[in-house]
Amino acid sequence: MDQHTVPMSYIEQQRRISLADLSLTLTSSADMAEEQTASTEEQNRMASAMASDEQDGNREQSGIANGLRHGTIRFKNQISQNNRVSSYYRRREFVIVDEDNDIFQTAQYLTKQWQLGEPKLVISLVGGYRGIKHVSSTVKKTFLRELANAALSTGAWLTTGGLYSGMTKDVGESLRDYAIGRAMAQRRKVVAIGITPISVLKEKEKISNATSEISITIDPNELGSQHLDPNHTHYLLINDDGSDHTRVKIAAQSKFLKTIAIKRMESYTRSGVPVVCIVVGGGHRRIKSVHETVVENKIPVIILDGSGGAANVLAFACCKLGMKDANKNGHLSVETANEFKAQLSSAFDSEKIKSSHIELTKLCREIAERKSLVTVLPLNGDDDKADSSTNLEENILTALLKAKNQGKLHASGQNSDQLHLATVLNRIDLAQRLLQKEKTLKVTEVRQSLRLALVKDQVEFVRLFLNKGISLYEYLTEQELICLYRTVKSDSMLYELLSEELERYPDRNSVQTNVNLKDVGNVINDLTEWSFKPLYLQETFTDDVDRFSNPSRELFIWAVLQGRLEMAILFWHESKAPIGGALVASKLLKEMAARESNLHETRRLTRYEEGGRLFDKLAVEVLSEYYTSDRKLTTLTLVRVLHTWGSAICLALAHTAHNMEFVAHPAVQNMLKEFWMGNLSISNPRWKIWICLVFPPALLCIRLKMKEEEVDPLVVKRLPRGRNTGDIKLRRPQLMRTFSIRRSVLSLLPGLPHRNDETDGETSSPNFTGLPLRELNRRKRIWFAEHENEKPRASLRRRVSTFFYVPLVIFLYNVFSRIVFLGLFSYILLLGFESKYPSVIEYVLLAWFFTLCIELIRQVLWEVGPTFLYRLSIWTHYFWNKVDICKIVVFITGYVLRCFPHTMPEGRILLALSLVIFYIRLLHIFSANKHLGPKLVMIEGMFADLLVFVSILLVFLTSYGVAREAILYPGRSGVSNVLESIFYRPYLQIFGELLETNDDECYTYTREVGNATHTGIEETCQQNAWFGTILLSIYLFLSNVLLLNLLIAMFNFTFVAVQEKTDIHWKWQRFKLITEYHKRPVLAPPFIIISHIILLVIGLFNKLRKMCQKCGCTGCDKFSCKASQSDTSIDELAIWESVKGEDYLAKKRQKEQENTSRKLQNNENRLLEISTHVTRIEQQVKEEMTAVKEQLKTMQSLLVATMSQLHQQSQPSRESNVANMTRQSQLSTESNVEEEDLQ
Repeated sequence: MDQHTVPMSYIEQQRRISLADLSLTLTSSADMAEEQTASTEEQNRMASAMASDEQDGNREQSGIANGLRHGTIRFKNQISQNNRVSSYYRRREFVIVDEDNDIFQTAQYLTKQWQLGEPKLVISLVGGYRGIKHVSSTVKKTFLRELANAALSTGAWLTTGGLYSGMTKDVGESLRDYAIGRAMAQRRKVVAIGITPISVLKEKEKISNATSEISITIDPNELGSQHLDPNHTHYLLINDDGSDHTRVKIAAQSKFLKTIAIKRMESYTRSGVPVVCIVVGGGHRRIKSVHETVVENKIPVIILDGSGGAANVLAFACCKLGMKDANKNGHLSVETANEFKAQLSSAFDSEKIKSSHIELTKLCREIAERKSLVTVLPLNGDDDKADSSTNLEENILTALLKAKNQGKLHASGQNSDQLHLATVLNRIDLAQRLLQKEKTLKVTEVRQSLRLALVKDQVEFVRLFLNKGISLYEYLTEQELICLYRTVKSDSMLYELLSEELERYPDRNSVQTNVNLKDVGNVINDLTEWSFKPLYLQETFTDDVDRFSNPSRELFIWAVLQGRLEMAILFWHESKAPIGGALVASKLLKEMAARESNLHETRRLTRYEEGGRLFDKLAVEVLSEYYTSDRKLTTLTLVRVLHTWGSAICLALAHTAHNMEFVAHPAVQNMLKEFWMGNLSISNPRWKIWICLVFPPALLCIRLKMKEEEVDPLVVKRLPRGRNTGDIKLRRPQLMRTFSIRRSVLSLLPGLPHRNDETDGETSSPNFTGLPLRELNRRKRIWFAEHENEKPRASLRRRVSTFFYVPLVIFLYNVFSRIVFLGLFSYILLLGFESKYPSVIEYVLLAWFFTLCIELIRQVLWEVGPTFLYRLSIWTHYFWNKVDICKIVVFITGYVLRCFPHTMPEGRILLALSLVIFYIRLLHIFSANKHLGPKLVMIEGMFADLLVFVSILLVFLTSYGVAREAILYPGRSGVSNVLESIFYRPYLQIFGELLETNDDECYTYTREVGNATHTGIEETCQQNAWFGTILLSIYLFLSNVLLLNLLIAMFNFTFVAVQEKTDIHWKWQRFKLITEYHKRPVLAPPFIIISHIILLVIGLFNKLRKMCQKCGCTGCDKFSCKASQSDTSIDELAIWESVKGEDYLAKKRQKEQENTSRKLQNNENRLLEISTHVTRIEQQVKEEMTAVKEQLKTMQSLLVATMSQLHQQSQPSRESNVANMTRQSQLSTESNVEEEDLQ
């Protein structure tokens, strides 16, 4: 057997041990009691763990002040492109520490000052290339590539020697080729730290003498073994005396690993950072450092067998010295001792280790006894075996898992630590393998892992834990939730909001240590504009609460506030009342997006906006599921108080979140239609309502709603009839409470007052639920017409009280009141404004105006908020309320000026302007019309476009006006004349006023000549008129052709954008109009002052504000609140909502599965088509090849026949040619003989 190879039996044994560790099961309940006790103690240590971070920060600051020097090194790089050489610099940071300095300060510096964050894993590569020359370059490249991939995939820190030579150089180049570029594309960091003494560096003089931050530039042509490797990212330089730099480097690496291993990763976890050491080659001193790493520091090591030096010796020791047959009576056998001695001699210089032979043997034996901390990995030496080497990342995980099992007597402890390691490394496959045989898990086993998965936003891990039966009720305690909020990242919006909240308390200035749930509640209240009251601010919540009734809701809000959409969707599926949760999330995300837009944080802004749109869509989809199932219960769902969501109301949340699609849903619109008509029947024609407005006795002909039409579904008894959820039967005694309950339901809208509605009687109507809306209304009208004479008729007094509380009637009376007010105001300005003192009619106008002001104050007071200024800010969000403030300020200012004779003209002007604003405010009534309402939105959008256009036009107008004045009329006196000529004339020329007036033909000038001043009259005023004409033509071309067409295009774009969503815009405006007039008092101005006095008296006597706080209702009126709902019915409705929510989620999952299966089927069909096409092509190719072969055979036979024919034809011709040649030769011979005879 080769001395550099460890027997495979040992490696197989290690693998069996690791696989056995992965398959361990949980222990008995008695063992679990110890784990529960440990988790309880851990909860008690949370506060001290949090406080230790602040102490660590203080130690960090003090450590930096105690002499940690830092600086940057610039490595010069050159790139050749297009025969040109360009240079750029790579900046690398370094820190210098003394040899005896506290390495803990250095670790703090790396994580805090360099902002590297807490490492998930630290891989330390020690040793060198000693004895590795026989290993092929392919094997080395494979190992280095796997090392770079492991560092990138696990997010590990990689520590090496840091010099530009040998193994460290190759590691740096592999990081450059395989890791750094991919990390930049994935927006991740690759951290490679070089640890080396200063004495070996060529720039040691410059670095050692530095007193502050320094910068060094290194040319690439000068790099060598005495320089730092440029492909590392950071350097830890040890300030030594140069006597033994190898000892200093080894000691520094060991201390660094020990410090990192015992350092807590974060304040929310009790475990240290996983550390693994990879031994490649190395000298005999490396054995001592490995012994310290394994035996003393208990850090797992991976030994590369075949890399030479210390690695081969340690691999041999783990194979031989750790086996039972080699350890009889505590002594090595002679054969084993000789083999080990030969191994030492082949790996090291025998002269150097002669004196330390016994010590090295002892150290190797102690290392070999720690099998759980040592992993031997063979480094194949042949090229053909290079691809068969085990993946380095898997071996690192195996080594860490084996180390986690050390000293664990129970499977539960092993499983918990291994699962925590898988969570740290974000290896969901490893976690699934660990939990493959586990049906259920206990919170005590995975508390740390679940907390880490939540903080690191590892959704797949959280989903895995929930699928394995983890109870969030047992996991989420108050202290645990506080811990999660204290781990918020400093670059998040939530961190900024919590910091602003803590600024109010001087003694609490740290989010990581001082934040509590009340601070979080205040932030949520601020974001939702007090439409959602968090559990943490309710009177029922105390600090003694240990568990939450709905932990999924708390984790859902926690995920939403951090913008973690995937995590929020996961907990949204787990929580109750899906509509309420979706609307709360939408409001939170949209509000945070609005605040991010002010800070110009594009990345976070995009995430928040996407989240807001996502939850808006989810809310609409769930509402559609509700509406399809049961329309009546859906209507009640929209207006009921969601006690699980901070006593919020769906409609109030949709309004504050500006969810126009939700409001435009038919369920909401049908409910609004019911509210708009109040207690009047929908079948009443509009002309009857107009007649009743003018002639109240006509109310005897008006039709009111039937009893069943206004029954609150909260108080009905549901009886199942097949699958029709719309079949409802009413209990007879509950019909007597219909009136009070209906009022309570209507009061749940934001700021809605109670209507004193009455009904016609107790005649019941049939149940038409389950029919289409149009068919339902048609059948109801027919039934009402048939039974009109059968029902008992209400008295005129009740009809009057019912009619005048209808929001539609209140709206019409208010419109009539505004028209009368505008007519009176216009009359005073036109005809009754001559007297110096106010007339009687003006006092009437002032009294009317005073009632309008009181009504605006009432509207502000009825908003939800802690202070009057906060309510005023919420109230002014509405555009028309801003218009109201403007008209009031202008009116008051104008009338004050009107009271003084010398300012009466200015007062008239301001009052005229206020009248214009009053007329513009009348446009608000168009919101009730489907055709006119969207036009208001168009006007609003076009007005914004007009402001942009005016800012552009002002540039052209000013430039032309100044140039025109300077060319045509130089030296004009008077600022007012100049300004008029600059702005007024060019503006009129846009509309066709091109000619100059006679007033500008001559003007007085003043000119100084020397010490004398000359004043006179010019005969010709205009100068350079020809150039002014050219300038005018250019100006008119730009303004009339270019800019006006630009304005038309902008208006057209706004019109098309609004026109595409006309229905949605109108429904949104209609919703705001209905809610506004449902809050309005019954009487219209100026008689509205009577309603104000009555409401004020009721509020003072009943102390309704305290009643609202006791009932926890944030959507009730400020002056009256009455809740008489049935708790049993509310519970039934909540159950129905949760069931339908689960149905929606099930349908959504089924649809996703169908889409997936459809995609798979499509892919399968495509593959089948491709396979068929390929088979057809192959068949065609085969047929063509067969034809070609047959053609070749035919051609071959023809060629043979041709050749034979040619051969046969050439044979007689050849014989004749020979005979002719013979005859000719004979004749020539005879002729020659005759010639000789003649001679």
